Amino acid sequence: MTPLRRCSRPSPGREHERYEGRTYAEEPHSSNGNGRDVAHRDCLSFFGTDAAASQALYFADTVDPAAAIKSIAVDITMHEPARFVARQVTAAGQPAWLYRFDYVAESLRPKGTAEHSSELPYLFGTLDVRYGAAVTAKDRAMADTFMGYFAAFAKTGDPNRSDLPSWPRYDAAKSELMMFTADDGAVMQVDPWKDRLDLIQRAIEAQAAQPQ
Repeated sequence: MTPLRRCSRPSPGREHERYEGRTYAEEPHSSNGNGRDVAHRDCLSFFGTDAAASQALYFADTVDPAAAIKSIAVDITMHEPARFVARQVTAAGQPAWLYRFDYVAESLRPKGTAEHSSELPYLFGTLDVRYGAAVTAKDRAMADTFMGYFAAFAKTGDPNRSDLPSWPRYDAAKSELMMFTADDGAVMQVDPWKDRLDLIQRAIEAQAAQPQ
């Protein structure tokens, strides 16, 4: 039986992400802002010849630099590794299904975000334990959908079932994944972060190709 691969977001309150021994703080400590500038340049250096492209994708004028640094770290340690495993599994001739859980309980909106492991109450049917009386019909509908896919996968090795939207196998050429969205349920779509993750992939492959 082949695994579903997931993309997720970092846990709330996490102060840093690590990559190759470096710590990228969400809020670099500096009274004059130089610490943040150094962290910014350090992150961009990871991308090598794609530094300018990464600047455009991660550090738009409206984006908080600390949030951009966090996004880079999470892409390196969570999102691209999930995509990498899906590529390797399919390249070996086995099926894989990739998803990202972006649903947020209605009681946590509009400020809440879909954090790492936030899908577990939906998977195990423990919404009442997690959210109590604040659970809504929309929350339960998402739990039914999410559990339905995983029950089918556990039973047959394929998450698809007739009463749910089709979930195609991962295809690296299409870069699609199943998005469990906040308002539209389960939607198969091109990864909205594809361009970012392509940069991460190229940077890692370039580093791996360098002589040791």
